[in-house]
Amino acid sequence: MNAYLVHLLSPENLDAIATASGAHARIAYSVQQLPAWIMAVQGVAAYLTEDTP
Repeated sequence: MNAYLVHLLSPENLDAIATASGAHARIAYSVQQLPAWIMAVQGVAAYLTEDTP
C-alpha cells in the first residue's frame, strides 16, 4: 500500500489563516478556498492513478 500526503495550503493560505481576525474570518476564508483545495487534491489523485493498471 502506498500513502501520499498532499500539502495543499500555500504560504499565502497559511498567512491568511494566521492573520485572520478571529474564528469567523478563518472559517469564511476556508469556505471560500475549499473548492480550489478540493480540485487540487483531485488533481493529485488523478495524476497518481494515470499509470495504474
